[in-house]
Amino acid sequence: MECHPNEGMWNPALSDDRLQGLTLIGEEMPLETRRCTFAGVMNKTLILVGLAFLAALFTISLSKIWLPNMLVFFGLGSIITLILGLILCFKPEWANFLAPIYALAEGSTLGIVTFLFEEAIPGIGFQALSITFCATFACLFVYRSGVIDSLIDARIAMVGLWVVMGVLICNLIYQLLVPNMEIGLFGGGALGFGLSLLLLAFYLYVLLVDFKTVSQAVRAGMPQIYEWYLGYSILLTLVLVYLEVLRILNYLSRRGR
Repeated sequence: MECHPNEGMWNPALSDDRLQGLTLIGEEMPLETRRCTFAGVMNKTLILVGLAFLAALFTISLSKIWLPNMLVFFGLGSIITLILGLILCFKPEWANFLAPIYALAEGSTLGIVTFLFEEAIPGIGFQALSITFCATFACLFVYRSGVIDSLIDARIAMVGLWVVMGVLICNLIYQLLVPNMEIGLFGGGALGFGLSLLLLAFYLYVLLVDFKTVSQAVRAGMPQIYEWYLGYSILLTLVLVYLEVLRILNYLSRRGR
């Protein structure tokens, strides 16, 4: 059994080497061992998203109490998610118990970010979450329909990743050169709004690539124990989609005032 090369290169958690290694493990297991399914991966993804959502709600409910120490908790949550993410990349077989913990930590961190936006624009978090869910199901429907399957290519996503990295580096340089601009190239102007829309479009395309990569992993006979790992990998992309939607809604809300 063989995974298609380069299909997951954009995402370290879904890299070709990673999937090939997991598939080889699956080939060494008995034939009667249960294999992962696309539906199983989607179910695990929904569970992880649900855990992240509950953790975010809990964090938001306590944010006013934690307000003086908000940056401390945000930094701690970011460090925990980074450590767990690194462990999962090297030990994907631990995902069945580490992925839910990661989702809770990620949700808590996103809860702090959402709270800060909510303080300025009430209701923006719910709007961003709703749009993210709708966009995710739309991408899943488009992928399952097979209408644009030939256009979903990880090499395109890889080029887009380099472009995104270049934009973010330029944004950092811009902030250093023009310190009075609070968020650099992603400020309130038309340029910032356009860049955010392009980033959102790119992340949604990456989500389509994730779905295709999962399908190929399923066809390659990956063991069922890795459904949690694949679900965790999709969660990484969903977080990026949510944050970009949050930023776009923030821009639109401020423009409407």
